[in-house]
Amino acid sequence: VIDLGCGEGSLVQILLNDTSFHRIAGVDVNEDSLANASFDCQPTEHDHRFLREHPVECNLYQGERTGPDKVTLELTCQLQGGSVADVDDRLLGFDAISCVEVVEHLDPPVLAAFPAATLGGYRPRLMIVTTPNAEFNVNFPNLNYGTPEATLRNWDHRFEWTRKEFEDWANAAAVSHNYSVEFTGIGLITGSGSDLSHGHCTQVAIFTRNAPASSDPVLAAPSTPTLNPPYLHYSEIVMPYFSETGHTDADILAELKDSTRFLIHIEYDTASRADAPRPPVRLPFDRYWGVLRIRQLCRYREELDRVLRSPAAQADFEVLDGGDTVLVLFHV
Repeated sequence: VIDLGCGEGSLVQILLNDTSFHRIAGVDVNEDSLANASFDCQPTEHDHRFLREHPVECNLYQGERTGPDKVTLELTCQLQGGSVADVDDRLLGFDAISCVEVVEHLDPPVLAAFPAATLGGYRPRLMIVTTPNAEFNVNFPNLNYGTPEATLRNWDHRFEWTRKEFEDWANAAAVSHNYSVEFTGIGLITGSGSDLSHGHCTQVAIFTRNAPASSDPVLAAPSTPTLNPPYLHYSEIVMPYFSETGHTDADILAELKDSTRFLIHIEYDTASRADAPRPPVRLPFDRYWGVLRIRQLCRYREELDRVLRSPAAQADFEVLDGGDTVLVLFHV
């Protein structure tokens, strides 16, 4: 995921806490914000104690080049400074882009180049863009919406779009770059129920890439770095991860059996071993996948499913319901 206009890294921190993400990039022009993001995204004691099952890349970048870039070979979560109208080859191949409350800060030339750089240049599968809904400003008396004295929500906003203006812009961008787009919103006045006469406080466009034509290839990140990329590498954040190897199916099965008693206690709220239901006992597959040690040993859900279905597991486990349920055949 690329977070364009990542600010102090609030969304990046959230993404880092989800171990399903392997590459995260943040782009911002403000060096102070990147400094705060770099500090706040550092691994915590919890990260060191409970090692994620996969590595994740984490790098911070600043817009202007003032020194040599640091090139890393690991997966990274990248925070980069620079104009969102620039395409940096190091950011090709990402699945998604988020752009939260950013476009309203862009000057006209940069705003005009934004769809071509993002949808046309990076070609993500998904892009989410949010921006204030000008119509909702009627709920803020100090903004004087609809009058000659009307002001914007932030001194740095170049504009604030109505729903129609935003939808016209997003639809044109989608058509130009072979995307579909749908709209939603976030935030209502407390007590207003589902009143959408003025829309939501923030409006959201969700762009989804259509199947590419043969003449519209989806580009991958280059194998060698560009000599003069538009973004300057700011810092790297290294997140610890589980790197032990050599574990066998027998090791995984032993961990599964050891975890089963605890999982049955959670699922059936048993007070003691004597209260545990007699086999066979049904447990959701996700209960097992929720155990960190099992995720570390298996790394992927498909591997856990394979082990549970293996001949060595047949006496103790059976996978049911298309893989959603594990039948425990032994007494805990």
